[in-house]
Amino acid sequence: MKEKELNDIEREVLACKKCGLYKQRKNPVPGEGSASTNLLLVGEAPGKTEDIMGRPFVGKAGMLLEKTLLMFGIKRKEVYITNVVKCRPPNNRTPTEIEINACKEYLYRQIKIISPNVILTLGTISTSTLLGIPSNKTRMSTIHGKTFHKIIEGKKVKIIPTYHPAAILRNPKLRKVFESDVRKAINESRLAKKDNLS
Repeated sequence: MKEKELNDIEREVLACKKCGLYKQRKNPVPGEGSASTNLLLVGEAPGKTEDIMGRPFVGKAGMLLEKTLLMFGIKRKEVYITNVVKCRPPNNRTPTEIEINACKEYLYRQIKIISPNVILTLGTISTSTLLGIPSNKTRMSTIHGKTFHKIIEGKKVKIIPTYHPAAILRNPKLRKVFESDVRKAINESRLAKKDNLS
């Protein structure tokens, strides 16, 4: 049932013309992964490689993310990965408020269907969108790795912000911090799964 509902969203995204990004996209990028995961990863928007392939996080930043997940025993297919904005902004610019607001309905529906216990937000845009705070007040250096409790689509969820993997490629000194944040999100999701089973 969850897979079917996610497929329905995917079909809507493929045909979406809610904002101007559809005019220059090659492929929208709805998201992919396990529909029954306790851990959802949310980025900003597709980049060039993602736009070509129609899949999230498949460029250099995605390779770093996948490698980091594997460090802690998690395969990419075991989590669900998506973005706030499903189409690539020109030249990888930051999505506008209009584009975010046009697209975030899909993200919230994905969250409702998957019903994760933990959301790892990758970068400022996904963090500000899901925490409901302005992006200019989202200083990743001060909030990364912290746990925020939110109710999204009627469900309590833990949101753990961290840097976007692309930021780690630009500044490798942040890699240990990034790895620590990813590990925390994975551990929190495993604890939540254990609690659900008990």
